[in-house]
Amino acid sequence: MTVPYIIGNPYLDANFAAISTGPTGPTGSGPTGPTGPTGSSGPTGPGAGATGPTGPTGSTGATGPTGPIPWLNVKNYGAVGDVYTDDTAAINAAIAVANSTGQTVYFPPGEYRVNSALTTITKEGVTVRGDGPRASVIAMWSATGNTMTLSGQFATVRDIAFMPREFRTGGYEVLISGGFQNVIDNVYISWGYRGVGIISTSGCMLDNLTFRYMTGDAGLYYGGSVSASSYGLYVKNIIADNPYAASVYNANLKGNFSATTVYVLNDVFIANGWVWQITQAGTSGGSAPAAPTSPVWYFTNVANGSTEVRAIMKTSLTWVVMDSYANSLTGVSMALIDGYTGFKMMDSANTGSSYPSWAYFFDLEIDHCYATGASLVAGLGFHTDGSWIGSTFTGSGVEMSGGWMGESVIQGTRIVANGKHGILISAGTEAKVSDNFLCINSVNSSGTYNGVTVSSGISRVTISNNSVGLIPPFTSSGQSYGIYVSAGASDYYIIQGNLGQGATGNVNGTVQDNGSGVNKSVTGNV
Repeated sequence: MTVPYIIGNPYLDANFAAISTGPTGPTGSGPTGPTGPTGSSGPTGPGAGATGPTGPTGSTGATGPTGPIPWLNVKNYGAVGDVYTDDTAAINAAIAVANSTGQTVYFPPGEYRVNSALTTITKEGVTVRGDGPRASVIAMWSATGNTMTLSGQFATVRDIAFMPREFRTGGYEVLISGGFQNVIDNVYISWGYRGVGIISTSGCMLDNLTFRYMTGDAGLYYGGSVSASSYGLYVKNIIADNPYAASVYNANLKGNFSATTVYVLNDVFIANGWVWQITQAGTSGGSAPAAPTSPVWYFTNVANGSTEVRAIMKTSLTWVVMDSYANSLTGVSMALIDGYTGFKMMDSANTGSSYPSWAYFFDLEIDHCYATGASLVAGLGFHTDGSWIGSTFTGSGVEMSGGWMGESVIQGTRIVANGKHGILISAGTEAKVSDNFLCINSVNSSGTYNGVTVSSGISRVTISNNSVGLIPPFTSSGQSYGIYVSAGASDYYIIQGNLGQGATGNVNGTVQDNGSGVNKSVTGNV
């Protein structure tokens, strides 16, 4: 017999193994019982281990580059730049900071009115700059005083214009005094009395300067003092011009003003220290026109009788002046046009040792000056090469006179169509004139002046290998002689190898030697 197994029967539990078991019945299909409850979590294991000791500090890396020093924008100090507002105090505030820090003083586009001289820039390395002379303008509204002065070493002015709104009767637009290795670059100056002054300053460079419509006596003035001479001024790319209202020819030159006189259009005369040009023909009044005072003088036609006239320049205007205690001026690519005089060496101090010395020019153009191209009245050392000095109205191309000591070299230069002599040597020694074109001078009076004239008593002169006759396209010349040595005790000179075509290229001949000295060589001139 088979006994069914009943769960929980102790008897069967104990004796189950001994009970014979019958066949297995079919599996029941009852529902699965519910899942039992989840057991509780075991205890959390131990935490992370202790932090190890800090490693050694690494070496400091290289210092990175210093960022640019910010510019001092004058508008941040209250400048307006609208032509009318007085910006003097605002600009001076920016300069005061620059004089402490050496930062750049920046003029964004605008016209900045100043009513008096700006604070002197004394800190070395300061730069004053704009956005170009057509964009940034400083306009002085005072008749006198220096607009901007720099005395710090290595200070620079660039990319800006100086255009006064008041008629100027004195002062510089930019004065560098007591500086060293200063720079002026890309600066336009008009309407000023004097443009740039370099005084008691050495090692300066001026580049890309323009002077125009100046009211005074100098575009560039270079000088020094008894306590501080100037040395080493390098100048290049200069344009200077006080243009006439219209072209001027020899027939237009009328000398001093004449009352109740008929003048034709474009005639030129001198009155009250100014050069004037007729802009409307007629009969002049009973008195000469007064010197201009209007800030727009150049564009103003002044009635005089039935004529109208326009002021052109003062009779003292010289584009480049090299004065006392100035030494070593080098000029490259300079155009000095329509001044009274192009270049002058002079000695206003006249102490006996104050004379200027050594001016060297390459690619110098001096054209249409009223009086003289290059006037050497004091000092020593003038050298020009590959240049053009011509078409002076009433004077000579180059004149050596007064206290000129000598040491001059003129070579490879075109000295043509001047009112008087091409070159006049009336002072100094050691003049060397070679390989030049010295032709068709004596424009004011045919047969009166020469290509080269050596005055009486001048010695130690060499004049060689020049063309002193005609040059294309000219077919006639009023030049008296190509080379002329005046009667007197001139001695120790050489005149040789010059080509003048005799009386074909000059009114009277190629060479006329009247010197009484015996130590000379005059040969090979045709």
